[in-house]
Amino acid sequence: MKISQLLVTAVVGKPAEEGIAPRFSVSRTTEQCGGSFIGETVVDIRSPGFPGNYADNLNCVWVVQHDCANSFTITPRSFKIEHEAYCDYDSLTIKSVGAPGSDEFCGDKDFVYNSDSSSCSGSSSSWCSSGYSSELDESFNALIEPITKLGNELNIVFKTDNGVNKPGFDIQITANLDNSCSADSSADNSAGSSADSSADSSANNSADDSPDDSADDTVQTASCFDLSAVLDTWRRR
Repeated sequence: MKISQLLVTAVVGKPAEEGIAPRFSVSRTTEQCGGSFIGETVVDIRSPGFPGNYADNLNCVWVVQHDCANSFTITPRSFKIEHEAYCDYDSLTIKSVGAPGSDEFCGDKDFVYNSDSSSCSGSSSSWCSSGYSSELDESFNALIEPITKLGNELNIVFKTDNGVNKPGFDIQITANLDNSCSADSSADNSAGSSADSSADSSANNSADDSPDDSADDTVQTASCFDLSAVLDTWRRR
């Protein structure tokens, strides 16, 4: 199993003077079997082992969530999953949490359907009726074009049986954000409220000290300590 690539960017201000809390923007590309992506605007998900064939008996679940998203766009860059008319063997299911129904995909998005009799060579006669046949067209249930799912949270499930193995999928998920919503502002306000509460508590417990100076020192020290601890952790990895 390959470890996901992780990029961390720190945006640091002067907490005591400007009221700006440290923020972190995280983007990831993963080939792991399942995981969570919270607050990320672009997520790349690949089937385990891609571009090699996926394994048998997988049951991978990914969660993509963004508080400010009103929808997500799912773009397939590669999609080759075992084909079956009802996707009963291997499948990729995409569901918007809170919305009815889900979309289930399988097959090969690059497959070119040919209705000529030569396409039926070696197949059972029931598959070789004249005209269009979803049993023969491996692109019939495939994720071919970008799709959009409404909501701010997606569940993505990849299941395989113990039969045919194929390269799987490489998809990109983009969160479409509501312009009236700001996740950064919410995070800053939350961090500021937490720091203010800590400062007030410190001031009340130190009646002999100057309340204003003590509050400012408490905010700055707490913010700097948190940032240093996070950066030290990543340097050691």
